[in-house]
Amino acid sequence: MRLARFFLIMIVLTSLSLAYTYLQVQIFDLAYAGKSKELRIQKLADDNGDVFYDICTLKSSNHLGVKLLADNSKMKFLDNDHIVQLAAPFALMIALFGFQRLKMTRRQIFWLAFLP
Repeated sequence: MRLARFFLIMIVLTSLSLAYTYLQVQIFDLAYAGKSKELRIQKLADDNGDVFYDICTLKSSNHLGVKLLADNSKMKFLDNDHIVQLAAPFALMIALFGFQRLKMTRRQIFWLAFLP
């Protein structure tokens, strides 16, 4: 009777040990999977930053100036005879656009560069 009880206790302890080991292996497996996903997300974020920089560079004034001044460019500068200057008093601008619209933050000015 004592031998059967001993074997029963050993079987239960062995089963619990195997279940605990299996759970620990699963924890490590999930940790490695999470780490690889985290590295992939970091790589995609870096690639996104690089692409955003490239887009900003293509729309930058320096890039547009280089394109405009290239020898084979079909674009031309206007001379001073074709430029029309209009003088608008500040009061007229406030009346047309409103005072709040004239106060732009740096972020709003930055996004205006993306307008066509």
